[in-house]
Amino acid sequence: MDKVRIALMGSFDGEGRVCILPEYLNALWEQGAVGVLLPYRTDTGYLSWAKDYFDGFMFCGGDDIDPKLYGEENRASKNICSLRDGFELAMLDEIINAGKPIL
Repeated sequence: MDKVRIALMGSFDGEGRVCILPEYLNALWEQGAVGVLLPYRTDTGYLSWAKDYFDGFMFCGGDDIDPKLYGEENRASKNICSLRDGFELAMLDEIINAGKPIL
């Protein structure tokens, strides 16, 4: 039986690793899907491949988004990761344009 492929946007741990709680992967598996953790890349070839390859996309939440991205100054945001922000925004644009499911 083929499993639905779900791309996961995980957290950056500050030590060079992208990570995810196993509960995300287990919950997807129990629902007939396999989760794959994506590295933070913004090159168009990679984004296009991911958009076409995966059946759905899960943004798992985590640290704060840089307030500059929505026109505000940082007053109390912590653990901002501009690499993650850039990747997730670029990926989001791709998958919205493709009409793919987002969790």
